[in-house]
Amino acid sequence: MDQIVAELGSILNLPLTLPVIFAILQIVLDLVLIFIVLFLLKRISGFDPGKFETLLKALKESHELCEQLNRTVAKNERIAGKIQEIMEQSGTGGSEKESARMEPHQASGSASNEAVRKLWAQGRSIDEIADATGTPRGEVEVMVSLLGRRGL
Repeated sequence: MDQIVAELGSILNLPLTLPVIFAILQIVLDLVLIFIVLFLLKRISGFDPGKFETLLKALKESHELCEQLNRTVAKNERIAGKIQEIMEQSGTGGSEKESARMEPHQASGSASNEAVRKLWAQGRSIDEIADATGTPRGEVEVMVSLLGRRGL
């Protein structure tokens, strides 16, 4: 390596210090980069501007569709808010039992099962158990059938 640096220094008539080596390396890399850019420009020269305009048109259309979707979502949120207000005013949306029926039920595991078991043992009907626990009727039916199989 030292021999190559010494020969390069004698060819260029420069003392090869580290900054000079970096400068030479930078020049070589710049030339390579210029060559790559020119090569890419030559390849792109066959680029059809019509394709670019088509792409821009598609992007504008997608932007307009996104704006329209945002407006529709905002409108639907306002409508949902009005429906919620009307339900609360009429008294149909205020109770926790009904909102538990409207939303997917997430049982609290054994606590929910225990409540169903106790109410079933007291002789309550499936509808009464569903109302009391806020558990959907079908889920109460499944729990009761499992209790019956186990003899509980």
